[in-house]
Amino acid sequence: MVDADAWYNKGNALLSIAKTMDALICYNHVLEIDPMKLGALYNKALLEYTLGRTHDAILSYKRFIEIAPRDDSQWLENARKKLKELEGK
Repeated sequence: MVDADAWYNKGNALLSIAKTMDALICYNHVLEIDPMKLGALYNKALLEYTLGRTHDAILSYKRFIEIAPRDDSQWLENARKKLKELEGK
């Protein structure tokens, strides 16, 4: 069984070479194993946004905002901005 960190690292590697669909699949695997893995959830939301999956991106950003620690201000602020932008469409 592959652990969440392995899937996360694979997703990041795939994202770095613009294999967005494959990276999204990896991040989904991560979240099946560890639903609280913030990096995977944030990257998933970004990819959904990039791929034009607005509804999915909104749900992912909302989930991220819900579970992110309040001291993680940069990611949290970026997620809030992106969510506001998506909900305005």
